Amino acid sequence: MAQDSTTTMAFRLYFHLKGSETMFELKKCPFCSGEAVIRNGNFSFMATIACLDCGAEVRVISEENAVEKAVEKWNRRAGD
Repeated sequence: MAQDSTTTMAFRLYFHLKGSETMFELKKCPFCSGEAVIRNGNFSFMATIACLDCGAEVRVISEENAVEKAVEKWNRRAGD
């Protein structure tokens, strides 16, 4: 399914990290267009991003910057 900036709504998440706010924008689920959330976010070791509707998820474990890498993987679409 092709998506562009006019049809894709971003879900904004705010996190408190080392005294500053970091904002991550998550695209809608590529399978059902549901909202996504970051679960089990530990900024240095593990992060899971999951769709609230269908349960699709991306999980990054034991990597530096796990949340940032999980967001990058979740937001990647075919053709990017």
